[in-house]
Amino acid sequence: MIIGRGLIASIFAQYDEDDLLIFASGVSNSLEVRAAEFEREKSLLINSLNSYSDKKIIYFSTCSICDPSKQESPYVLHKLAMEKLIDGHAERSIILRIGNVVGHGGNPNTLFNFLSNCIRNDLHFTLHSKAGRILIDAAHIASFFDEVNSQNSKALISVSYPYQFSLFEIVNALEQFYGKKANFTSKEEGDRYDIEFSDEVISYFKDISPADYLQGLVQRYAPAH
Repeated sequence: MIIGRGLIASIFAQYDEDDLLIFASGVSNSLEVRAAEFEREKSLLINSLNSYSDKKIIYFSTCSICDPSKQESPYVLHKLAMEKLIDGHAERSIILRIGNVVGHGGNPNTLFNFLSNCIRNDLHFTLHSKAGRILIDAAHIASFFDEVNSQNSKALISVSYPYQFSLFEIVNALEQFYGKKANFTSKEEGDRYDIEFSDEVISYFKDISPADYLQGLVQRYAPAH
């Protein structure tokens, strides 16, 4: 069973099985601050856990939990609370902490979509020169899950390509794709943070270099027009 209709829900459609409860209806905007939005997800999650207690729940959290600068953000605190809620109520669960998701459609304000839109439409933006970001192809979330689902009855895994891209790297790749220079102001701000990726994640991506991974994302998901 799948709860949700967004990007994550669409890529997990192939796993719409009786034994699984795929909860893909959470707050997706990491800058969200409205208490009502967090309460909506919490209420829906509690109802789902109670109604489908026999199923293994699959929940999507965030790698931002590992970012020291975001420890007090409403979004991160909410995701931590939901992880704890699931751990206390579900006998079987896989919680995937995911990085910046790149895929067809989805939230227009995600990092990749925002930068793509600005560059192809010649819009000015501010770039934080010290920032690093982890990226994950939406399709890889599903295929990685396929590998770990049968091995785990309960797991908490950070899932992303295990490399922090600078914003300059991402912008440069998009500039090459669109054949134009980005219109941005560089600001000496931002940070990087360490994430401990499991052997499963490192092994999954071991044959793909950072340059090839980024190029693949751009070729597959940057809108042409």
